[in-house]
Amino acid sequence: MVRVYLASFEADKEINKYIDYRLVSYLSHKSLNDDFWKQSENFKSLIVDSGAFTFFNAAGKGRKQINKKVFQKLDPVKYTTEYCEWIIKHKKNIDYFVELDLDKIYGWDKQLELRKIFEDYNLTPIYVWHYTNKMSWEEMCKKYDYVGIGSSGRRRDLSFLLKKLKVAEKYGTKCHIFGYSRINELSKLSKMKSLFSVDSSSWGAGIKYGVFYYFDGRNLQMLGKDKFVKKFGKRFGGLDSNEIQKWNVTQWNNYSNYLVSQEEK
Repeated sequence: MVRVYLASFEADKEINKYIDYRLVSYLSHKSLNDDFWKQSENFKSLIVDSGAFTFFNAAGKGRKQINKKVFQKLDPVKYTTEYCEWIIKHKKNIDYFVELDLDKIYGWDKQLELRKIFEDYNLTPIYVWHYTNKMSWEEMCKKYDYVGIGSSGRRRDLSFLLKKLKVAEKYGTKCHIFGYSRINELSKLSKMKSLFSVDSSSWGAGIKYGVFYYFDGRNLQMLGKDKFVKKFGKRFGGLDSNEIQKWNVTQWNNYSNYLVSQEEK
């Protein structure tokens, strides 16, 4: 079964107490102080993302739309080198880490150069597949032990993901799906042996969209405020934003632990 890593709010000391599987971004590494690393010793697993998704969003969705000013101060080689050195420094607390996957911005040759930096540091990241890669999904599954399906680009529906996971199973490759939010489909995907992990920041939707999540012991449900209050009582209608976040992150965390427990049976 799959591990659900919760993303966002990585520097929130209070929220971190309720999370077992956590994904943080290297872009936020300056906010990850001693308190965070002390807390991380209690995490069941920690993934570090390179920050590429944030860069890509800042750039725009297509090469022609890229705002070059966003990247004037970014040297991808220097960034990757510093990232690798930071990973080594905190490696005892980090289980997995993601490559800097920016081939759509800098080109495939540069991407291969960045991968070589990881190799030179004797580090093996989660390699990320995008539609823009010149290496096919099957080639990546054949070459690497742990690969990720990027969250940018075309629609990633259930049938598409199942096909990708089936290819990965052929090579015994572990897969990660980045930015996954379709919890109603996760139970079907989790039956694929190749799906090792996903990450999601959807647990934080409570404040923005007035959404409540509820883990019923097997499934994670998403409820509007009215339905939630009707189910659990009026006292829940007066929760402030911090209490809503705590509730939702706890429900997601319980769901994540449930999925892992099914694998262990």
